[in-house]
Parts: sequence; structure tokens; C-alpha cells
Amino acid sequence: MMTVHKIGGADVRGYADYLASVDAMRRGDYYLGREGEHAHSTGRWHGRAAAELGLTGRVTKEELLRVWAGQHPVTGRELVRRSMRGDHVAAVDCTFSAPKSVSVVWAVSDEAHRDEIEAAHEAAVGVALDHIERVTALVRRRIDGAIQHESAAGLLVARFRHHTSRLTAEQHEMGAAPDPQLHDHCAITNLALRQEGAEARNGRWAAIDSRELFRIRAEAGAVYRADLAHRLREIGYRVHREGRYFEITGVPRTVCRILSARAAEVEAAEARFMAERGRKPTVAESRALVVRTRQAKAADHLPAFDQWA
Repeated sequence: MMTVHKIGGADVRGYADYLASVDAMRRGDYYLGREGEHAHSTGRWHGRAAAELGLTGRVTKEELLRVWAGQHPVTGRELVRRSMRGDHVAAVDCTFSAPKSVSVVWAVSDEAHRDEIEAAHEAAVGVALDHIERVTALVRRRIDGAIQHESAAGLLVARFRHHTSRLTAEQHEMGAAPDPQLHDHCAITNLALRQEGAEARNGRWAAIDSRELFRIRAEAGAVYRADLAHRLREIGYRVHREGRYFEITGVPRTVCRILSARAAEVEAAEARFMAERGRKPTVAESRALVVRTRQAKAADHLPAFDQWA
């Protein structure tokens, strides 16, 4: 699935620390090393606008903060104007998460099979991002006084791989590993390259309309899942549909449920809310419940792969 979260100007430094810091205490979900220990998640640049700015390979925190401020990552020159009030959208975090059965199989496999599954996920996320870049009308342009939307010539995306969900209160108390959850945070910068021909009047760079990413999230999520399912079948896994989603055939639902403790914790919080208020929480209230039930962002524990096995 794909979820979408705005990164506002006031949240920029905290979010950059969360994604790009080498300090494990700053992260809420984790990239795991070969032995299942916490490791630094090395972000990678993606998108045609990244190539235009000479951004290839590893994402640095300094580059991230500059482009989120609408500046050139090397020179600091202003490319698009940002609000001085700090209420602008710096980027939009589009997070692609593998179905739980995929994360479970990845978690209990040997290193070679984990690499295969992760490569399939890597490629599928890239296909979904390229789909967004190609078809989504993210850029606005004024023509004869009217605002028109059009696709960008290139997007600027910082991709960060994580392997786990957040810790539950019980896991934190016990010093246990968080549950496996293979996912990529893809921070689409509020900075896009205009189509050729739109540059002269409006400038070469433009802010994006983040509302379009919320509109296309179901479609982009479906593109990701379809490509991932295809790649998993190619390397020998059997998959089946479950509603709009798919799972790897043969993974017991009980195991998926046991290794989804964080989701259960959030569901329990929502159930308590409904019991107290007599209604379902709004979208904003649900997000607040998620934040309120988060535990400290790091824990010392035995290697995760050993615990999951």
C-alpha cells in the first residue's frame, strides 16, 4: 500500500533527522544490518529532477534540508520561493509498504532470499514513482489568467528503506525487536522541473500541488503491488488476491497477525476512543492516536532475525 503524509516547514528538521540521521536514537522504524542489528538507512536520490541537479546516489542531510527549503543543493541558490511563516509544504512522504506476508517471508528467510525479495520491492517502488512522475498533474501554470495543471518534466525524490514497524509499548518494555515491515519512505520534494516550453514564462522550477499525490495514492499503490506481485512470481513465490491486495500463498494469517502488533495497538487505541466518545475518530484524530501511542524511537535488543525466527 501507499500512504501520504505532508512534511510541513515546521517539521523539516525533525523529519530530516528521522530519515537521514546516523543517530539510531532519532529513528522510529529501522533499517537492519545483515545480522539483524540497527543500521544506518542510506537514502538514495530518485527522479529526473534529481539527475538535473546532479543528485545521484546517497542522500545527505545537508542536501535534503536545502532542497526542502527550495534551494539548489550545492550552491544554495533559491529555485522556488518558500513561505517565510514556516507553514509551507517542504515535501510529501509517500510510503510504500509491502503486504505483511511479504515482510514475514523476508524476515524468516536466509540472506539470499531476503536479497531477492528486497530487490523485487526496490524495483516495484521505482516503477510506482516513475508512474507518479509520468502521469500526475503536479505542477500548476497560469495561462491567460487561469490556473492549469500539468505533469512535471521531473520530480526530486529521496528514498529511504526501512525494515520494521514502530515498537509497541510491550515490545519497548521487554526490549524486544519491532515487527518486520519492509517499506520505503519516498520524500517527494516540493520542487519539480517544468516541462520544456513552460519554462520561459514561469521559470524552470516549480512547487508541486501536493493534493494531487493524495488523489493518486490508491492508483500508485496499486501499481506498486501489481509490479511487486509480478516480480515475486518470477522468482518462484505463489501469490493470491485478498480484496484489493495480495499476499504470498502459504503464510498463515495467524503469523501475520502475531507480527502486526503495532497495527493491533493502534486498533485498540481507536476502539477505546469509540467506547469513550461513541463515534469513530476523524482522520485527524486517528493520526493523533497513532502519534500518542508511539514509543521511544530506539531499544536495545537481540538481533531481530533471531527473534523473528
